[in-house]
Amino acid sequence: MASKLDEFYDYVLGRGSEKTAKLYLCLVKKYFDYCKDEPTKDTFRNFIRELEVSGKSPQTVRTYYSAIRYYFQYFKDTPELCPKAKLPAISHAQKEALTTDEVKKLLDRCISAKERLMIYLLYDIALRAGELVRVQIEDFTVKSGFLAVHSEKKRGKAEIIDLVPIDDSLVDMVGEYIDSTGTLTGPLFPNLTYRSLLNLVRRLCRKAGIPRVGTHAFRHARGSQFASTEGINPYAVRDFMRHSSITTTDIYTKLRSDEVKRLIPPSAILPKKGHPEVEKNG
Repeated sequence: MASKLDEFYDYVLGRGSEKTAKLYLCLVKKYFDYCKDEPTKDTFRNFIRELEVSGKSPQTVRTYYSAIRYYFQYFKDTPELCPKAKLPAISHAQKEALTTDEVKKLLDRCISAKERLMIYLLYDIALRAGELVRVQIEDFTVKSGFLAVHSEKKRGKAEIIDLVPIDDSLVDMVGEYIDSTGTLTGPLFPNLTYRSLLNLVRRLCRKAGIPRVGTHAFRHARGSQFASTEGINPYAVRDFMRHSSITTTDIYTKLRSDEVKRLIPPSAILPKKGHPEVEKNG
């Protein structure tokens, strides 16, 4: 068992941050302690159910579920031991979020162009922490006006690269930063790790006097901005945010019923109001 857990840790570490690898390893170990190293479909369902009954938050339950399923999906000889389960929903209100004004306050507390650029990339193009850590200078030259974002949308699948549009002012900012480093290839932020990025965000929060948040809060803030944009196309938001499913995008872009009525064009076959046929039947 120990050798399998070590192998699983190395696998997760190679595809994400050290924090994620340690967290997943810890949660999987807790599950095996619960089932006494004899996992079955029933013990898995009971374990998830007991997490909910014990008062664990929906996010925590989902993280346990993801870690354990990831383990059994990696060792493909036993995927049936971790069946799908109905999980508690996470409302948008339960997610970490920042207002636009708070993002501006954090930017004002940055002490270097490097720090400001990190925050701009986290917010403006909604980069995940792992995506920012992996950004290479060459990713900005794949296509003018776009950033080639390296992500792993589906676990166990090959890495997927998304082209995300970036604003001209951000392009200029990136260019100036690259010129200042004197380096034309390699990582945009050498030696950047998830931990150092999180420490930066928390230091800025402390200096700005706002509640401490994680790196993902900038992504939620950007998604919330889309939600307040009139007539936004949810599929465009899905592609920009790099969501695997439109249902994830719905958290940000779900329209009120009156907005839907206003945005949907009239039928092309029904008689228009004031048409003789309408007047006759009215």
